[in-house]
Amino acid sequence: MTPSDLISELRPEHWAIIIGAAAGAFATVLAAFLAMLGAWLKARADKQVALANVKLASANVAAQQQVTKQQIDAQIDQRLAGEVERLSGELEELRQEMTTLTSKFSQWKAAVARVFHAIAAQWTGDGGPDIDPADIALLEDTIPLRWMRRRARTSAAPISTVPTEGAPS
Repeated sequence: MTPSDLISELRPEHWAIIIGAAAGAFATVLAAFLAMLGAWLKARADKQVALANVKLASANVAAQQQVTKQQIDAQIDQRLAGEVERLSGELEELRQEMTTLTSKFSQWKAAVARVFHAIAAQWTGDGGPDIDPADIALLEDTIPLRWMRRRARTSAAPISTVPTEGAPS
């Protein structure tokens, strides 16, 4: 039997089965091709979505870092502003205290000068130097008590650092 004999012996119901089988095989191949094409397209789309998600996540992290950096910078600026304000207040207090101390030192220096001038002028006089109590108040603990001006003098002997002739040594 030759192939043409086989074809001639086929009846119409056989042709329907053959055409149906060929259509089924074609449909199966087409379905497999479409399934592979769909899987490939889905993988490609998933890869693009994943890449987009990575880029988005990276952008979000960068934005969060920027916001966090700005927040930290703002907190640091706020703390520094508070510290600068506190230190400015302390500096102003120290300046005022320095001005007060400078004024007191000037008064003290003038008082010391007056005391030394009084000592120099009165050293040879009776009873030792006659020092103003206001000047002594500024110098309190640095001047011997016997040099302070009193209402009634108890000693008439002059104070001298140079021994006099005939005085016991």
